Amino acid sequence: MKARLICAATLLALCGLPACAQPRSADFDYWLLSLSWSPQYCANRADDPQCLNRNYGFVVHGLWPQNRRGYPERCDEGGAVSHQMSDRMLPLMPSPSLIRHEWRPHGTCSGIDMETYFLTIEQVRRDR
Repeated sequence: MKARLICAATLLALCGLPACAQPRSADFDYWLLSLSWSPQYCANRADDPQCLNRNYGFVVHGLWPQNRRGYPERCDEGGAVSHQMSDRMLPLMPSPSLIRHEWRPHGTCSGIDMETYFLTIEQVRRDR
């Protein structure tokens, strides 16, 4: 088994969320919610911050705007993720560096602002 298992669920039913409005930054066909199985990832990484004193199962790797072929990436600078937003997302996304990383290449192409992007991740993950 691979060190990290990624389960992807396309979220075609999310058009009621603000993210389905006309994107400002990029056009895309659908959302992809990417989840990772943390116990497998942590099996050989005991010193990784994601693996210290956490009882994670599936964690959010990202919410990605996707096209049938490929995906938009790094549509603009997008600004820095605040510590407050990073702390808020830690129960769902295992590390501040992952949270920052997901905003730059994926969130900036979503057509929504940073707060709405992360609140959408929260809503989708908790509804599943």
